[in-house]
Amino acid sequence: MKILFVSNCAPWSLDSGMYQRVYHIVDALARRHEVTLVAPLSKQQLNGSLSDALSLRDRCQDVIEVDTKASTLRSMQRFHHWAPFSQRLLDLFSSPLPGAVRQWMTDDLAEALLDIRQREVFDLVWAERLSTAEMARSAGFQKIVVDVDDIESVALTRRLKNSPYYGSKPLHYGELTKLNLYEHFLPRRFWRLVVCKHEDRQVFGSDAKNVFVVPNGVARFPQTPHECEHPGQMLFLGTLSYYPNIDAVQFFHTSILPGVRKLCPDAHLAVVGKEPETPILSLHDGVGCIVHGQVPDVTPYFNTAALVVAPIRLGSGTRIKVLEALARGKAVVATSTAVEGLDLRPAVDLEIADTADAFTAACARLLNDAQARQKLGIAGRQRVLERYMWDAIGEPIERVITAAAGSAAEEVAEIAL
Repeated sequence: MKILFVSNCAPWSLDSGMYQRVYHIVDALARRHEVTLVAPLSKQQLNGSLSDALSLRDRCQDVIEVDTKASTLRSMQRFHHWAPFSQRLLDLFSSPLPGAVRQWMTDDLAEALLDIRQREVFDLVWAERLSTAEMARSAGFQKIVVDVDDIESVALTRRLKNSPYYGSKPLHYGELTKLNLYEHFLPRRFWRLVVCKHEDRQVFGSDAKNVFVVPNGVARFPQTPHECEHPGQMLFLGTLSYYPNIDAVQFFHTSILPGVRKLCPDAHLAVVGKEPETPILSLHDGVGCIVHGQVPDVTPYFNTAALVVAPIRLGSGTRIKVLEALARGKAVVATSTAVEGLDLRPAVDLEIADTADAFTAACARLLNDAQARQKLGIAGRQRVLERYMWDAIGEPIERVITAAAGSAAEEVAEIAL
């Protein structure tokens, strides 16, 4: 098949879960079909750091790069969560599209898609997110597969429920109502929807017959040697400008870390991730909490961590970093939210704790018991190797684009990597 893949990110650097998902879906499609990739011009390309991109470029029929930097900045400023109140109020009623979608729609990419539509014919379009799907739809493409890896209404609901009252909160609830309505009709708006876990199909009710599951995965990492661990070192890894990660680190630092340090005096938290914002940087004290920010390779931090923590309370989707930690053989303590949609066994593959006290107790117990950490790490690694490898993603993707409308959706939904 001749497929146009439209991405709002250039999947050359695999330092975030979103980039990894895009990279591996494009890779799986390009191994079987003629894929033209349309993606923003990236900093990595300009700097010549193309080690991840070269093999993908070779497999794609064509790669079309669009410089969207200026229009992306304008769009994000206009539809930002804290844009001027009058602007947000106008945008709430001026379009059926929610701000969570409109903020990623750019004039440059929209014009590029219109040009492509006028000069080439494709069997289908695979859109990396809803914003790119809407731009492809506006350009005249009809057979569109949309990867809805995050259910935005779920993420916004959690954020609003977990925040105190503020002046704009009624407006944000208005945006949530609009978002719920928009997402409800997505299976009728697009040819196929792809989600990353079975639970997300329930959002679409009776229309879920055209909603397919393509789970997230992880690469085949070597197991981390246990002798490399530093006693007391806990690791949190993630993009540090992403609000659910900011909330998770603040929650751990305030409500969990003090209790762990009382029980384990040498306990400390290493926070690693790109784009650390001020709320994260302010937690760095060089002793109990050490913020590393952007690093060239996360492997050394996994190697020295005695424990990986994922105290996630907000957001949606599935967390690739949890899978990565398990694939490396690390003991993990996580909340139920952090492992949503993942077929992992509590107290066998990892520890699950949803309160500060329970999280504190689990961390302290594992930091003081190397044998228990090793047992968890071995079981968790085996579980991930059996069920969540990126190199098994091809078959679920193939069924998405070849199944007759609605006839195989239930079958596809049962496929797990």
